[in-house]
Amino acid sequence: ALFAGALKKIDGTDNIYQFSSEGMEYLTTPEVGDARVIGADPAKAKVVIIEFASLTCHYCQTMQPILDKIVKAHPNEISWVVKNFDRGSIDSELEQAAECAADQGKFNQMMDIMYAKQNDFFGTVQDADPKTALYNVIEKSAKEAGANSDKVLACVKAGTYADKVAKSTAQGQEFGVI
Repeated sequence: ALFAGALKKIDGTDNIYQFSSEGMEYLTTPEVGDARVIGADPAKAKVVIIEFASLTCHYCQTMQPILDKIVKAHPNEISWVVKNFDRGSIDSELEQAAECAADQGKFNQMMDIMYAKQNDFFGTVQDADPKTALYNVIEKSAKEAGANSDKVLACVKAGTYADKVAKSTAQGQEFGVI
């Protein structure tokens, strides 16, 4: 709702918008903290995009390649800050899997693959043993991303990043992310 009046269609379709902050005032912005940063250092970037991303969110999935393309075109000017947002169900494990892959320098690759496999993850909820099915898809995704899948899976099962995901989610809720 905050941005509803700020977006204007610029190509006559529902796909490309121009953002205008005219007339908007912000009292605070989310802190970068320990979020994953893609592109420029937020302290030096001309533009900083802070996204509270959920790997089960279709809109996040849709925006990911667009933001990726923008940052790749302007790597020294744009900073894309990715903060975890747990919408419930399997989201926490998925967010943690991305963080665990980041330990191996494979955050971007893991996010790309997990967004591409979003339907596979939703399918695990219907499985007779949903946790095992989820872990199997996470393991396959980690392998595809070039990460050590055993380490990623052990990290997820240990809940290594559970607190980080919970704190980032709480911060997102404070800013009205739903």
